Amino acid sequence: MLKASQCRLTITSLAMSALPGVALANPVTDADLRGKTICWSYGGTKNSYHKDGSFDSNLVGHGTWSLISDRLTEHGDHGVYTFTIDKQGGKLHMYGRTPGGGSVEVWGDYCG
Repeated sequence: MLKASQCRLTITSLAMSALPGVALANPVTDADLRGKTICWSYGGTKNSYHKDGSFDSNLVGHGTWSLISDRLTEHGDHGVYTFTIDKQGGKLHMYGRTPGGGSVEVWGDYCG
């Protein structure tokens, strides 16, 4: 007969193996962005999150950025955008609603 802890481990293992395509999200930290340039999957968008909190983007323009918990806010020449951000499978993942009411889901990698 299985002990209770062995039974829980078996059930957890079976549940995880039943969902092989599900990526577990991890939080993004300040260090993941500060001083980094990210190439996003949206139309060649390239954002630089400078160490001093300034921001440059070929889409949003020049401005500032901030990260509070899982919410990234970009204040640029072309508007203010706030999205949820996390890491999944080694990629940055940002998603949410645009100021105009549309939805955005993009994936990002570090670039030069």
